[in-house]
Amino acid sequence: MHTVQKNTVVTISYKIQEIGGEVLEESQEGFPYLHGGYDNIFPKAEEVLEGKTLGTKIEIDLAPADAYGERDLNLVRVESLSDLNIPGLQIGDMLEEDDEETGETIIWRVIAMKDDQVMLDHNHPLAGLGIRFSAEVLGIRAATAAEAEHGHVHDEHDSHGH
Repeated sequence: MHTVQKNTVVTISYKIQEIGGEVLEESQEGFPYLHGGYDNIFPKAEEVLEGKTLGTKIEIDLAPADAYGERDLNLVRVESLSDLNIPGLQIGDMLEEDDEETGETIIWRVIAMKDDQVMLDHNHPLAGLGIRFSAEVLGIRAATAAEAEHGHVHDEHDSHGH
């Protein structure tokens, strides 16, 4: 495989930063993802990477809706600190809760505290931010049948941790 296309494992170095601002996340050593609409990276960045070759560099500005999403106030709630009964709770702490309907774990981040009130947020911490996504293609290989079937990259033994 010489070009980025559907069902290729693409390894990229990347940088995510606020548009005109600070670096929020960076990976120089390489991040492998399965290309082809599997939602493993931002869809608009994947579109720009389509057809690219080894060594290609890209840079794209993404609106909040195309990055980590808009902030959704329905994903913010206020709880009583005494009801939570978690000693030493601080702003920035993460709380886990099991979703009774789906069985999945929901992560809530403590974003504010006042008196006996705690504000919890389930939005991604970068929701609402426009970002600049920069990447360089470090590697391209054909995906295995198992990777294509499962929709994500496996380790060198073609296994994964789920």
